[in-house]
Amino acid sequence: MGIADYGIGPNGPFIRTTTQFMGEVTIYQLKANSSFSTPCVSFQLNVVLNYQYGGNTYALWIQDVAFYDTYNYTVWFLDNVWNLTSVSANVTGVVGNGGIYIYHGTEFYAYQPGLLPGNYVPLSLPASIYLLVNVSVNSLGQPVIYFWYNDGYGW
Repeated sequence: MGIADYGIGPNGPFIRTTTQFMGEVTIYQLKANSSFSTPCVSFQLNVVLNYQYGGNTYALWIQDVAFYDTYNYTVWFLDNVWNLTSVSANVTGVVGNGGIYIYHGTEFYAYQPGLLPGNYVPLSLPASIYLLVNVSVNSLGQPVIYFWYNDGYGW
């Protein structure tokens, strides 16, 4: 069970497997204009978790998302889990503080942290935002996914 990075480097293709990935974005200055009348952008750490359980192989698309409002400099976070195992796969087995939603007929799990430190706060620029996804295994051999963020207010 783990997450992997499939890439091409200076010496050719590579595969890096691990239990965590971290992304960093540093904002010095940013403005967004949209026909949807929202000055917001998102930064995403996207990870595919592959694991085996009960003789089956599964693939979950994990999204750790930071939204940034370029008008009032506010940042907030959202976590998503999508089941990529098959076209009709669902996420009903996902347990957490969030809920299960449907987007264009596809179920996904989403959690918005609420009023935790560093969420829904204005950032003084320049500012760095770190997104971290960590996976482990519970006593039943099932994956446990941890979503982390740090925007200067701690993990």
